[in-house]
Amino acid sequence: MSRKRPSRGSRHVVEATGLTPHGEGTTRLGRDELVVPDCVPGERAEVVITHVGQRLFGRVAHRERSDPSRRPPPCPQHGQCQGCPLMTIDEARQRALKQSWLQGFGLEVTSIEHDDRPLGYRWSSKRVVGGEPGALVLGSFRRRSHEVADMDGCRVDHPALTAICTEVVVAADELGIAPYGEQEPDGLRYLWLKTNGEQSLVTLIAGSVTPELRELGARVDATVVAVGYQSDRGNAIGAESLEMVKGPASLPLHLAERQTAIGPMGFLQPNPPVAERAYRALVDAPAGKKALDLYAGAGVTTALLRDRFSTVSPCESHPASAAELGIDPSRAEDFLAAQHEAVDLVVANPPRSGMGAVVCEQLARLGPPRIHIMSCHPRSLAADLERLAAHGYEVTRLRAYDTLPQTMHIELVVHLQKREASSSTVQ
Repeated sequence: MSRKRPSRGSRHVVEATGLTPHGEGTTRLGRDELVVPDCVPGERAEVVITHVGQRLFGRVAHRERSDPSRRPPPCPQHGQCQGCPLMTIDEARQRALKQSWLQGFGLEVTSIEHDDRPLGYRWSSKRVVGGEPGALVLGSFRRRSHEVADMDGCRVDHPALTAICTEVVVAADELGIAPYGEQEPDGLRYLWLKTNGEQSLVTLIAGSVTPELRELGARVDATVVAVGYQSDRGNAIGAESLEMVKGPASLPLHLAERQTAIGPMGFLQPNPPVAERAYRALVDAPAGKKALDLYAGAGVTTALLRDRFSTVSPCESHPASAAELGIDPSRAEDFLAAQHEAVDLVVANPPRSGMGAVVCEQLARLGPPRIHIMSCHPRSLAADLERLAAHGYEVTRLRAYDTLPQTMHIELVVHLQKREASSSTVQ
């Protein structure tokens, strides 16, 4: 006899037992997994089922037992924008939940390092453009949709970036600029905003570069302004061509006592002051002759490694970042395939997908005594650690950094040594 699943609109009293990687509460309802936003482990609520698919989704109709740390959200857009799912509980509780979440991947940390800026900390932010001509909206896609949620007055962005977004909307509405869409293939698609804490950089990306787009760029009160076009219909932000409208070609950035530069399409950690701590932990190793820096990004870790190693070879696939490093873009697997000399240390800061099987195999072939990894995704990190363990590498240190408070995002730094060369224990 087939079981009857809960129907859309039905009500059920449940207790959240876990969190998704996006910070939504999870529990079981019969044989089904139920996902409930804004419901953290330990909370008990009456939930209305909003969607029935491979998983069930619901919303809280009435909270019967609330987490003691629950609070009114400090951002006016919470509930519209879904970028800060943990904002309704305090930061100490957020970190405790993240610590428990990491344990589910076999990643045990005694604490999560953080600073005292839970709001206004984001130095790099992206906006999707929605709305209509004369009433543009800058925001982010709501979960599981292409509806743009307004992020006006965002409290986690650096105040300078929030102010620029307001200016862009006012100027774009005056110019009659339309958002990108099937009916407006030349429209404004994305904004990428960055700051070094004092100066700002804005990249405006549209379906094509029009006189109106250039005029909009000229009106933006930022140190550096670039405009570009993206014909690719996918959601990943890119630019096939860029024009500088204002200022130099990049913004100076002082990080970890090193001077570097951020370009219009270059990567910048959203929370550099906390990320700086993670970078320093990543490169913390005895001095040696040669180190490799995989996924080198803006080059901060490359510069830090050069204080300790005679030769440091960076690898970066993103063209803009590779250009800042003075190297040709290269994938990590291609870069490693060309390495045949002995290496004392390999440092890696891969994307969310992790290094993967091929890169781990090539690292095992190269056989460095130490491998240090910085990861923003515990699932992919756990998979890479398992692969490397099969080749004789063991974890000697694991630390966590709360780089994006109000979200589930966390940066992890792990040190590994070849088992025969290891004499430490996990710290």
